[in-house]
Amino acid sequence: LTWLILPGAAEAMLPRRGTMGLRLQEWIGPVNDWIAPSSPFSLMLDLMRGAIQQPEVLIARVLWMAGLQLVYGSALTAIAVFALRSSYRARLGGRKRVSTAVVPKPQRARKPPKRIPCGDDPMLWKELFVPRTPLFYRPLGLSMVLVLGGLLVWGTLDFALPAFSELWSHGYGEVQAGSARGAFHEFLRIIATGVSLVFLLGVASDAAAALTSEHERDTWISLIATPLTGTEIVRAKMLGAVWGTRHSAVVLAFLLLAGVAAGALHPLSPLLVVFELAAYTWFAAALGTWVSLRSRDTMRALSRTMAGLLVLNAGLLLLALAVLSTRPAALVGSAPLVIAASIASYGEFAGHPLPSNPTLATASGLAQIWNHAALEMLLMCLTSVLAYALGAWALTRSACRGFDALLDRPVVSERSEANPSPIRNTPRLRASHAHEELALSHRPLESFPSSPTKS
Repeated sequence: LTWLILPGAAEAMLPRRGTMGLRLQEWIGPVNDWIAPSSPFSLMLDLMRGAIQQPEVLIARVLWMAGLQLVYGSALTAIAVFALRSSYRARLGGRKRVSTAVVPKPQRARKPPKRIPCGDDPMLWKELFVPRTPLFYRPLGLSMVLVLGGLLVWGTLDFALPAFSELWSHGYGEVQAGSARGAFHEFLRIIATGVSLVFLLGVASDAAAALTSEHERDTWISLIATPLTGTEIVRAKMLGAVWGTRHSAVVLAFLLLAGVAAGALHPLSPLLVVFELAAYTWFAAALGTWVSLRSRDTMRALSRTMAGLLVLNAGLLLLALAVLSTRPAALVGSAPLVIAASIASYGEFAGHPLPSNPTLATASGLAQIWNHAALEMLLMCLTSVLAYALGAWALTRSACRGFDALLDRPVVSERSEANPSPIRNTPRLRASHAHEELALSHRPLESFPSSPTKS
C-alpha cells in the first residue's frame, strides 16, 4: 500500500509556498523522482495527465517501473537478510548477564484500563474493544503516520489558508481560473480520493484477515465451539474491520469539511461522498469476510480480495470505456473515480467548470463530464451506490447463511423464553430424526414396551 500511494501522494501534498516549502521541495523532489517511477499510482497519474501518449513511451515506462521494483526489492531483501540474525539475537538468541549488585526498583502497579461492558454481543465487543497492537507501536506504521501526517497537514494548510483569505474577500460561489479556491479544490480531489482509497483497501485487508487469523492464532476451534451464530461472527468481523481503519475516515471527513468551509467544494459534494463511501465500505468488508471464510490462510485471502477489487474496478472501467467512451455511465464500477467525480466545486455543479489546467481533475475529464452531463453524473453516482450496496448485501447474506454449512457446523436454533439454551440442528440431523420417526411409526404395537399407565 505504501509503495502504491506514498510517492504520488507525497508529491501532491508537498507545500509550494514559503521559504520552508521551497526548501522541502528542493530536498524531497530529487528523491521522489527516483521513487515515484516505481509506483503504479505514479504511472496512473502520468497517464491521466496526458504525459504518456505514445505506445513506445508507455512500454518503456512500464519496463523502467519493473526494473526499479526489482532493484529496490532486491535491496530491501538484502537488508532484511542482514538484519535477521541480529534481530533474532536481540529477541530470542542473545544471553544477557544479570548483575546482582543492582537491585531493580519496584514498579508501581498500574490500574487496569476501564472497559465497556460486554453486553449481549460478546463477539462485537471483542472486535471493537479488545486491545490490539496499536499502529504507533510498529516502526513502519509510526514512520508512515509521522511523515504522511506531517505532509498532509502542511500541504492542506498551504492550500487552505489562501483559499480562506480569498473567501473572505469574494464570498461563496463560483471561482475564477487560477484562484486559490480552485487550486484547493484540485488538491482535495487528489488527496481526498487517495485517502478514501487507503480507507477502502484497509477495510478490505482487515476483513480478509479477520477469519483466517483465527486459524493462525489457534483460536478457530474455540470460536466455532461457542453458541455464537454465523451471523453474529460475520457481522462482528465486518464491523471490526471498519472500526480498525476509522482514522482514515476521520481524516477524509476533515478534508471535505475544510473544502466546504473554504468554498472550494459544493455543500452537496460531501453528502455524495458519504453515501458512496458507505456502500463501498460495506462491499469491501463483505467481500473480504466472504473470501476469508473460504480461504486457508491470510495471504491467500488478501491476494484474492485485492484481485477481486482490482478486476471489479479496473476491469469494468476498461470495458465500459471501450463501449461507452467518456459517458458518465462508464465510471459506475470504479469506486475511486466515482468518489473523485463527486468531489465537485460550485462551478461543476452549475455546469461551468474551470478552464483546463495540468492537473488530475481536468486531464481526467471529470470537470468536462460535469459540464456536459451533470444530471447523468448524479444518476451514475446513485447507480454505483445501489449496485455496490446490492453486491454487499448478497455477499453478507451468503457469508452469514453459509457459515455453518461451509464448516459443517450444526445450526443454532433461535433463542426464546421456552428454549433459553440454544439447540444445534443440521440438515443431516433433521434427516436422521425423520427416518427414526418414520421407522417408529411403522413398528408394530407389540414391539413397544408395555406401560403400566392407561392412556
